[in-house]
Amino acid sequence: MADRQAVTEDVVLEIPIQAATVVVSASASASLARTDTAILELPQSVQVIDEKVLEQQQVVRLENVFRNVSGVNQFSAYQDFNVRGFRSGEDAVLYNGNRAGLYTFWTSPMLANIDRVEVLKGPASVLYGSGQPGGLINLVTKKPEPRFRNQLAYTLGHFDQHRSQMDSTGPLNRSRTLLYRLNAAYFNSGSFRWFNRSENYLVAPAVTWVMTERSRLTLEMELMQDNRKAQRDRGIIAPRNNVDLLPVGFTVQEPSDFQNNSGDAVQLTYIHSFGSTWSANVTARHTRNRYRDSYHEPRTFSADFSSIARQYRDFNRYASRKWLNSYASGEWVTGRVRHNLTFGADFGYQGDDVRGDRIANPVDGVPALNLVTLNYGLADPLGYRFTNRRSADGDSRQYALYARDQLALTNTLRVMGGIRVTGFKDRSINFNEITTAITREEASDQAVLTQAGVVWLPWADSSLYANFAESFLPQGPGTIVFGGPFDPERGRQFEFGGKREWFGSRLSSTLAFFNIERQNVLVTDPDSPQAFLIPIGEVTSRGIELDVIGKLTDRLNLTMNYAYLDAKVTEDTDLFRVGRRSENAPRNATNIWAYYQFPFWNLSAGAGVSYVSRRPTFDTLVIPGCTVANATVSWQQGPLKLTATMDNLANRRYFLGGYGARTLFPGSPRVWLLSSTFTF
Repeated sequence: MADRQAVTEDVVLEIPIQAATVVVSASASASLARTDTAILELPQSVQVIDEKVLEQQQVVRLENVFRNVSGVNQFSAYQDFNVRGFRSGEDAVLYNGNRAGLYTFWTSPMLANIDRVEVLKGPASVLYGSGQPGGLINLVTKKPEPRFRNQLAYTLGHFDQHRSQMDSTGPLNRSRTLLYRLNAAYFNSGSFRWFNRSENYLVAPAVTWVMTERSRLTLEMELMQDNRKAQRDRGIIAPRNNVDLLPVGFTVQEPSDFQNNSGDAVQLTYIHSFGSTWSANVTARHTRNRYRDSYHEPRTFSADFSSIARQYRDFNRYASRKWLNSYASGEWVTGRVRHNLTFGADFGYQGDDVRGDRIANPVDGVPALNLVTLNYGLADPLGYRFTNRRSADGDSRQYALYARDQLALTNTLRVMGGIRVTGFKDRSINFNEITTAITREEASDQAVLTQAGVVWLPWADSSLYANFAESFLPQGPGTIVFGGPFDPERGRQFEFGGKREWFGSRLSSTLAFFNIERQNVLVTDPDSPQAFLIPIGEVTSRGIELDVIGKLTDRLNLTMNYAYLDAKVTEDTDLFRVGRRSENAPRNATNIWAYYQFPFWNLSAGAGVSYVSRRPTFDTLVIPGCTVANATVSWQQGPLKLTATMDNLANRRYFLGGYGARTLFPGSPRVWLLSSTFTF
């Protein structure tokens, strides 16, 4: 099912261009699966949100995408989310199927250069290495195209929001063997959060060289700057667990606090087709990131809850990531069995350099924030006594060989098996500038991971599937001083479900039932006065997910999902924790989005509603459930399109997620956006 992209009037590029696939039904393929096998024939749950949905909902950052996918919700206001009951961060976000993300944990990716977002549910370690068992999120970037097309957009919004974007693509020569694409965006915005303001830009050029009819080379770059005032934002607080006591704009940050993040990425991809059935892909990706913040964060409430103590932190971090991945995929036949084989190798490197991580506590001169007088402006970091100053240097290396084969045993029966042989080595050096103590830590291990699945297609538009998959996640060298080194966390999933296409493949649905066990979870040893760790914890997550996406009619688009989740601690040294629900894992969550193109006046309109049930946090606070409605209307005349969007129509008070009573992240109150787009 390889797409074919025209390069000239007479030449066709004979390679499976998965990155150009627009996924709107189960019959399409997803690049995250590293195969052109139809989603209908994959024994796992894969959900894809394409550019049309992102445009309809005016989505500009990754966290706004998750309402369209079952089983995924925000954990906080950062690049921090929950997938099938397991907390995941920037390491779970891939770019074109490759690791080495551009953004840090504290900054959510901008999507100005993103064509679609793919979510692979369940453990994905056989193809992608270490990670949480909940799943992976893949951002597929916009690629150069052989025909000229340009788009300019400007958005004006509530809270003094201003956003400018451009997207330009086309050939660089007459033969159309050199293609380019340039995406650029500039955001400047205030916020409902007190003192907060952000200014960011993204520039993402790309060039494709069509070397022959069977080969192409694509170079992609990204330059990013994200500057924020009065942040790192730590949300609001909830004295006595009262989440309604303070306004959603409240902050413990000072107006002088800030967070700056800059980065660049380079990715080079070579694809070659050996014919109609075999192709090879080699990708090298390198990212650099510099993160700097200076901020106050909440600590403990006073006895009468009239004030809250604060800690001050001054933090510098430099990160470098390299990722090299090569794989081949193709088909061959043995007897009556057709094979679809993917095999490859990858190598990853991550280096982190922390310089001058300075911390000052209340006893070091950091003033508490009075919740009655709101005594902002009294903080003076120059007068603080820094009792904690450290520098750290660390790196992590990962290497692996992997293979996966999908066998068509009959016209209706498919079987899949995969294996990954991998190893890692972590190293860190910590230097305490106060005591001059140096701590060196190392950890390494190897692992063999497996995956298996079966698909039965009783009809051409339907399938039933089951799978087993494993995951692993190194504990990190930092745990050595607490009793390690420890074996990596292990996860395993059993899943079964069904997929179906409706109305001539215009609409697709996936129903999944899953059970995931995460083992070797580290917990504190109750018999150790030094607070040593022991790997005896276990978390189990089981649930049901339903996703529906596509077109009900030629004019009506629909995105709908529902997830039931039961994620809880099943083993722990503290018996009182056994049975406790996982943090920020809602028992019920649902979303529906409908978009209709009217047959008159060139009008389109969309509306949606999202519901998330109550969620526990790390302490006794429970985040209340919430229902949020959004709507949009568009008018288009020729190349000009005007759009008005309103989020949180009812102006409901709700929360994205939270860590507890001292860190609770509110969602935005009602906000409007007016956008104009000119395409030529």
